[in-house]
Amino acid sequence: MMREEHFGEAEDHRSVYLRTIHRIWIVPVSGVCLALLFFLIYTAVIVTVQGQRQYETTATYELTFAYNENTRTAYDYYNAATWQGLLFTHPGIYETIEAELPAGMTLEEAQADTKADLISDIRFLSVTVTCDTKEKAEGLSKAIQDALVQFGESAEEFDAITFLSATEPELVTVQDRSRNAALLGLVLGLVFSALVLWMREILDDAVYTPEEVRRRYHIPALAVTKKQGGAPLPAFLEKEMADNRKDLLEKTEGSVFLVGRSDKEEQAAAKALADPRFVPAGEADLSGKTALLVLVWGSARGTRTEHLLERLLDLGAKVPGAVLLDSDGKFLRRYYREPGAAHTKGQP
Repeated sequence: MMREEHFGEAEDHRSVYLRTIHRIWIVPVSGVCLALLFFLIYTAVIVTVQGQRQYETTATYELTFAYNENTRTAYDYYNAATWQGLLFTHPGIYETIEAELPAGMTLEEAQADTKADLISDIRFLSVTVTCDTKEKAEGLSKAIQDALVQFGESAEEFDAITFLSATEPELVTVQDRSRNAALLGLVLGLVFSALVLWMREILDDAVYTPEEVRRRYHIPALAVTKKQGGAPLPAFLEKEMADNRKDLLEKTEGSVFLVGRSDKEEQAAAKALADPRFVPAGEADLSGKTALLVLVWGSARGTRTEHLLERLLDLGAKVPGAVLLDSDGKFLRRYYREPGAAHTKGQP
């Protein structure tokens, strides 16, 4: 009953495929997490770091034009373009602004940070100030306010320029690319996690099927046990493993020792096999004795197990096969395409 033939590499591919599909949820979760991380980093570090922060305040003024005796109309030739240039070119305005500028700010910087516009008609002026600190925004807005009010009192074109209101300086994002950052994080998360998942499964040195036991350790799996409380193993595999154990016991005199990487594994294997002739090896002298190598399903400690197998052979023990402990019955039923097994969407 113990067959020695090798199975093809396609079986390896199927095992990798099923394990990958089982963990495929990691890919979208990683993508979403990295997208959120990139969004937070961009918002917290790029947008709000010193030099990138921008505080904006907008002040509104009412313009009361004087009556022009020559034209017998009010002075009304001040449009938006006029105000944008006038603030920092007319001596009656910019001199006052320059005298009250926040510390460290030049008149050129103030002009770059200021935008003037007319609201609805020529009677209401809006002046927006955008600076890299709240204090500069408040200081420059106050300087412009004093300059305009004073200009309204001294210029013949106006009866008055009345300050109406100003908003509190608020933090605004300049060239907000947080959506791009989140999208980049999503793409990188999906690609990187998919690559890591694939590499993890390709390089996984654990065993998941009897065929992988043979390929990895060059001995057959003579017993496959399911995880306690887990799904049943494929029916044909249960029968085959029972026949293998029966053949082994018929050909062996005395006990068959179970050798694992720990006493706990050996005792678990003895309990799962439920036959008094299968006993934990413990500290027993295995020279010339029959021993089964105990492997835990999905446990990635292949190199250590190889060392254990080599040591058994060096001691002169006979190792006809292995026990695959705590196997996932659902996985094996999918692997062997057993009728009635639950299938993963898209599974071949």
